Amino acid sequence: MRSATDTDAVAPSLTGKTLDEYAARRRKLFCKRATVVATMEDVGDHIDHAVKVAGVDTWAWGVIFDGIAATANGLEDVSKDAGPGRLLLKGGYADGDLKTFLERTLSG
Repeated sequence: MRSATDTDAVAPSLTGKTLDEYAARRRKLFCKRATVVATMEDVGDHIDHAVKVAGVDTWAWGVIFDGIAATANGLEDVSKDAGPGRLLLKGGYADGDLKTFLERTLSG
């Protein structure tokens, strides 16, 4: 573990296939995806709760996948990052609330 950490401590500036290979190597060394029982509907419920408690003006969507062993099913990687926006579209949020959400998310 120390050897892997010492040689891989600073992520290189990579793109494309080289980045994919780097990420695969890191996952093999440090992560095993845990079994997750959370669904996208659970994510939607979480969003609804956050909006209810703090208001739509305080909430935005962002995901950091580095260093976590599991995500909700349907959010396995950044390619699925639009999922919560789709939930809001189906969830009955007003157009103004969706606009606020998107502006906060994209500006963050």
